[in-house]
Amino acid sequence: GVISSTNYPHSSIYEKLKIPVVFLDRTSLDRPSVYADGREGGRLAAREIIKRGSRRITVMQGPSQIRPAQDRFEGAIEIIRDAGLDYRVIQTTSFSINEASVWAKELFRKYADTDGVIASNDIAAMAVLHEASRIGRKVPDDVQVIGFDDIPMSSLLSPALSTIRQPAYEMGREAAGLLIQLVEQAAIENKNIQLPVSFIERGTTRKVRSDG
Repeated sequence: GVISSTNYPHSSIYEKLKIPVVFLDRTSLDRPSVYADGREGGRLAAREIIKRGSRRITVMQGPSQIRPAQDRFEGAIEIIRDAGLDYRVIQTTSFSINEASVWAKELFRKYADTDGVIASNDIAAMAVLHEASRIGRKVPDDVQVIGFDDIPMSSLLSPALSTIRQPAYEMGREAAGLLIQLVEQAAIENKNIQLPVSFIERGTTRKVRSDG
């Protein structure tokens, strides 16, 4: 069996495999998969950044072929629109650390007045922090940043990254369990398992003002 986190879940290679495949942090039509609730993650990120005062928000839209990335994007813009705010979009085509710095530079070049960034993942968020520091924008005073994933490096940054946590360990465990059931040809009730996300507050977002 195979557990795959490919960027191309619709590739014909998976159709040709004669062994069970489970997609992890990816979704594919009619294929077994384990993933986090990206849409709710996007909503959470937008609610939290708006609650903390951002009004000129840029959303980094992840790779178009990765459904969970699009779910995050759609969830975020849904909440921003509901709040009656405008938003800007930076389209990214991968989760590569090398390209992330290019998109971060593009973001601040195109939208110099942005005061909030919802990144497509923590790597993109790190690139935004680096670029903000390079051009003299203070985080979180001038611009707030929220990532997605909560990779271990997120808490070691300065300031530490506020992010949407995916339950990575639980996702891996569920994927392995699902794959074992497929290999053993057991009766499976649910081949698509979605797990909840949560907001992790650290130093790249401001504290919520308590009125009174």
